Amino acid sequence: MNKKIDKEYLHERNLHRQGYDFERLSHTYPKLNQHIIKMEGRPDTIDFTSPEAINALNTGLLLLHYSIKDWSVPKGFLVPAIPGRVDYIHHIADLLAVDNLRRIPRGHRVHMIDIGVGANAIYSLLAHQCYKWQILGSDINTIALENAQQIINSNGLDQSIILKAQPIAGQIFNNVICQKEYYDVSVCNPPFYSNQDEARQANKRKWAQLNKDQKGNNFGGIDEELWCEGGELQFLKNYIHESKTLNKQILWYTSLVSKEEILPSLDNEIENCGAQEIKVIEMQHGQKKSRILCWSYLTQKQRKAWAQYRWKG
Repeated sequence: MNKKIDKEYLHERNLHRQGYDFERLSHTYPKLNQHIIKMEGRPDTIDFTSPEAINALNTGLLLLHYSIKDWSVPKGFLVPAIPGRVDYIHHIADLLAVDNLRRIPRGHRVHMIDIGVGANAIYSLLAHQCYKWQILGSDINTIALENAQQIINSNGLDQSIILKAQPIAGQIFNNVICQKEYYDVSVCNPPFYSNQDEARQANKRKWAQLNKDQKGNNFGGIDEELWCEGGELQFLKNYIHESKTLNKQILWYTSLVSKEEILPSLDNEIENCGAQEIKVIEMQHGQKKSRILCWSYLTQKQRKAWAQYRWKG
């Protein structure tokens, strides 16, 4: 039942496969200039241990390549790496295409739910700008939702990306999706650590490996973005169990999985919940490897019928 798709590098549609064009980026977003490091005989770069530098890079990338303006996150919140985030979106677009005669479905008829949309709203923004999908984003943090809403409003996307508060920590779909609401795909980037101390110790080790004094998290992240009780495994088990309740209200349930060793346990959970199909999509960005776990409660015949009914205008 488990089909593994190997992808060695960034997705073929990823605009960042060739690296960053700092000349164009700094022209588009001049504030990036103050963070660019020039080295003789080597390509320009930035200090990737600096949240401010990464934030400026992201702002330039989103403006230049995705026409997203006024993007920023509050201090301390997660600053995402754009190439990896948009890779996720491209891969799930391919996933939806499989049962749509290999054509990627585009436009507002495709509905995505972004679990833990965050202050940066990055998956929602990229999914809409790349494929014009309709998005529902949920989060438990009101500050995150307020910041995400501000970005959405600034770009005139308030009719395309709708945000909803999740009032109960630890719950995924409950209180967010109602009966008779249907979505084509869910995306999720779960908290990695099981407690605050584990997150801090991991960050401390990272700085030690870089031979630098600790300066916080280079990509930021508040508590609920970094850890939850039971860590990534327990979060995903909760996600899977709630998916059983919704069952066929969502065509494909998906999530990033950082720890490859937990996949067999998650596969067992999904099979026990009655899923008809499980897929793992491998991703790699530089030295970092991750994977997308995908499952559906619909048979292949039912998924093809779904595509025909939902996406044909």
